[in-house]
Amino acid sequence: MHGRLRAFAAGLGPLIAQARGVRPAGARRLEQVAPELVPALEATLGDHTPQGCAAALRAAVGLYRSLRAGAAELARRTAAEHAVEDYLAEIERRLGPAAAG
Repeated sequence: MHGRLRAFAAGLGPLIAQARGVRPAGARRLEQVAPELVPALEATLGDHTPQGCAAALRAAVGLYRSLRAGAAELARRTAAEHAVEDYLAEIERRLGPAAAG
């Protein structure tokens, strides 16, 4: 797995592993545990533009939500989630239509 992707996947990796019924051990061998999620993980890597970063954050939010849906034991902090979503939406509005993609 690409180095930047491995670093970012360390945050989502435990959720992916848990969803697959394997021991959460970070991002090691994540592409073997859930090869179908590699494109979704790659989408969380933005380029060095504001629009690329916003698109990567949006992809990370989407991936997190899809993983969280299968993890009933995770605490839901809906107020914080809504605040983050609103803030990201505001950033996307400021960046223009290309960022909201």
